[in-house]
Amino acid sequence: MQSIPFTIPNINHGFFTAEGLIKLEDEYLHLEYHYKDGIIGAYKGDVERRQIPVSKLEEVRLKRRLFSHYLVLRASSLTVFEDLPGVDGSVLSLKISRKYRRQADRMVSEVSILLSEIQLDSIE
Repeated sequence: MQSIPFTIPNINHGFFTAEGLIKLEDEYLHLEYHYKDGIIGAYKGDVERRQIPVSKLEEVRLKRRLFSHYLVLRASSLTVFEDLPGVDGSVLSLKISRKYRRQADRMVSEVSILLSEIQLDSIE
């Protein structure tokens, strides 16, 4: 699966945004991101990487808006998204431009299938 660019706006009351890529690979969501100054646009900080096991997610969906969409991930625990920017409790919302909507739809479908398989395996 291809990487999907995302942003997380309004970090620290709008002083920062995060820009990055998300990719599904081997039952993990791989996130790479860096912070960008929200006022003058100068980059700040190094690229950070995180792996989120799909098994730790409870829901993944694409929230549609007119010009952009949000890939919304809901975790099974507050610790899953610990130290990630823009997290609200156990929910991480990644802003996806309209241009990458189809890729995001595909990712939602693939993650949903993986979640279903994991749940079926736990029942057996």
